Amino acid sequence: MTPATLFAATLETALNRYLALDPDAAAAVLDGRVIRIDCTAPVFSLWIFGAADRLQVLDSYDGEADVALIGSITELAAVGRGQVQGSGVEIRGDIGVGQQFQSLLRSVQVDWEEGLSRLVGDVGAHQIGNFVRGLGAWGAQAADSLQRQVAEYLQQESEHLPSQDEVNDFLDQVDRLRSDVDRIEARLRRLADRQGPA
Repeated sequence: MTPATLFAATLETALNRYLALDPDAAAAVLDGRVIRIDCTAPVFSLWIFGAADRLQVLDSYDGEADVALIGSITELAAVGRGQVQGSGVEIRGDIGVGQQFQSLLRSVQVDWEEGLSRLVGDVGAHQIGNFVRGLGAWGAQAADSLQRQVAEYLQQESEHLPSQDEVNDFLDQVDRLRSDVDRIEARLRRLADRQGPA
């Protein structure tokens, strides 16, 4: 069984279990629609076919999709956990269909370890799950650290960006200048009113 086939079977099972519990879910909106999931790391694609009461997930298809969701396995998994904003997943095609599918994914709890356990066993699936969760946490910490270090370098070393204190001082000076200009403008109007029409 290939990773794409395993992923397809796990996703289909989770989606259809949820739809069986909530028949009024977004599947009706996806009826007749084709959604392509392009995983960039590792590289594979899945196609999801919508029907009124269930979804079918395949690991190969020759036709066109209404919408494509593109991202790495961790980015796509974040969408599967409901973390749509900032997930890094790119949506191409019919945005409405993509949003309906994301809404459905937010409602579904996909147990990726259960599907993976069919391939590598329970212990292996749990260890891989822990590794992926740890990798996600490490990635978030690394991104945060990199952002702080780049900001610090640009502010302090290269002096290309001002610090927050410098920005606040500049904004205070702009406010004072605006007030001074308003006062001068008011004085000029009073002087002009006193002198009357020329």
